Amino acid sequence: MAWENLKNNLQRQLPENEFDLWIKPLVCLENRPGKITLAAETNFFAQWVTDRYLDQIKVILKEMGRPETRFEIMAVVEEKNPSVPGQLPLPAIAAKESVVRTLHPRFTFDEFMIGESNAMARTACGAMAAGDTAMGQSLYLKSGHGLGKSHLTQAVAHQILKNGKGEAIVYRTAHQFTADMVRSIRAGDMDSFNRTYQDCDLLLLENIPALSGRKKSQEVIIQAIDSLSGRGKRIIYTGNVAPVEIIGLDPELKSRLSSALLATINPPDCRTRNHIVRRKANNCGLDLSDEIISLLARDLTGDIRRIESAIATIKARTTLEKKKPDLTVVEAILRDILGSQRRLSAVVIRDFVARQFMISPERLRSRSRKKEVTLPRQIGMYLARKNTNEGLAGIGRAFNRDHSTVVHAVRAVSDHMNRNTSLRRQVELMDRKIAKGNF
Repeated sequence: MAWENLKNNLQRQLPENEFDLWIKPLVCLENRPGKITLAAETNFFAQWVTDRYLDQIKVILKEMGRPETRFEIMAVVEEKNPSVPGQLPLPAIAAKESVVRTLHPRFTFDEFMIGESNAMARTACGAMAAGDTAMGQSLYLKSGHGLGKSHLTQAVAHQILKNGKGEAIVYRTAHQFTADMVRSIRAGDMDSFNRTYQDCDLLLLENIPALSGRKKSQEVIIQAIDSLSGRGKRIIYTGNVAPVEIIGLDPELKSRLSSALLATINPPDCRTRNHIVRRKANNCGLDLSDEIISLLARDLTGDIRRIESAIATIKARTTLEKKKPDLTVVEAILRDILGSQRRLSAVVIRDFVARQFMISPERLRSRSRKKEVTLPRQIGMYLARKNTNEGLAGIGRAFNRDHSTVVHAVRAVSDHMNRNTSLRRQVELMDRKIAKGNF
């Protein structure tokens, strides 16, 4: 029966006390294709269930393949005489209140791109969100800026809030923690402050190194950690260095932090960056070619925010100019973002050589064997081999060729330069421009 399936789904998604109070007492009056009618004891009961759960019920019906089903709850028993004392059922209210800083809507597990650089951190955070403490009760995420530690931390909060099991979350940065504590001290309300941090089910505390030198804050944090650990609760910390490397940290706090599982997030490799570029472009409705995605992934290393900046700039410029993004536009944007720090790659050198010979990068990647194309193509491969650490296969991909063609091109250009002074000077001039960053 559709209602039984629907009820089973609600039972899995709702806290037990909430399901028993509001869903279990409902009686099914009608259950046929296109309509489900339930009976509630009072008008108040029927209206409360409708207001609170109808949207969730519609989602479940859609997942069941019955999106057009009409769902109705009606009261079949008369309301009690209001003069007769009696207590109405009370809504399910969490016994403890969550304190959560603003969450980024895209910082979810679904939006997090997994690679070798972050797989352990992602797995540990998933376990924390699921309440699985097999890896320990506490986790310390370590990474440089813009590599995903805040994303994962907020993803844990998103997942727990989505589960709706009434768990109390406290999510603060170290600065916010200190500010909250100072306000509580001034207001003479430290008891309430301590209860907030010591009685929660999950504490998420970002930027731990910011506690350096703050003796009082560290003392209070130690008390909170001891209280939470003693009750088997979970804690996630983040920082740009490991606990043992933080200067100005109380030895007791350092010891407690060091007992947490340390998961390091390293800069993503090129393959993972490629997935990140593609996902972020899709999120903002930007249609990028595989060549442009590959270029962005190769040049925008380290901080993921640079990828976000590049995507946003490409979107803004192409929208303003009302045209599709091309390599010329993307190259200019990369120069603005990276400046002199732009990393040399075979793609960068290929496009530089194309501009020098006033032909398009697409022609260098084409199957054309005309001299006006083959010579610049070979020079591009030669300069890429000389000025980058990319392997033969990587250089070949930039020019749509295999590694043996790259070997041939390097030899051919070397021979031409020995016999042709004019060509040698031309290649050396381009080589000097590359060395100076004028590409």
